[in-house]
Amino acid sequence: MRALPLLALLLAAAAGAQPDDASPHSDARLVADVASVAPGESFDLAVEVEIDEGWHVYWTNAGDSGQPLRATWRLPDGVEVSPLRFPAPTFYEDAGIVTYVHEGTPRFLTRVSVPPDAAGALRLEADLRWLVCADICYPAEHSVALTVP
Repeated sequence: MRALPLLALLLAAAAGAQPDDASPHSDARLVADVASVAPGESFDLAVEVEIDEGWHVYWTNAGDSGQPLRATWRLPDGVEVSPLRFPAPTFYEDAGIVTYVHEGTPRFLTRVSVPPDAAGALRLEADLRWLVCADICYPAEHSVALTVP
């Protein structure tokens, strides 16, 4: 069962991706819609994925193939995030396989709720996983963090 990661590394090298690049042809970061937040408030947070030209990632319902962005959050006590909201996708068809994709720099939104007893800055962290594709697909992962005063 260990042959699959080796095959992925070989395919990545053949397509110009670096074997140690955990998020080939893409990168991610967190962006808040506020400069600071008070206890008991809520705000929007975007997972922004920058995708190389000619590559794409998948919508929440990918279609015939693909895998959408997934986030595993690490949050301060009492802080909650809503499920990710995906922007409208682009229809993509290749060899009769229909998928729904995002290109460019899509932003996947979540609503962050801060508890009334919160104190100090909020450190929001997430481990992200997605599939980035062109003629070939690579699994991508990236850990992101943002501190909101």
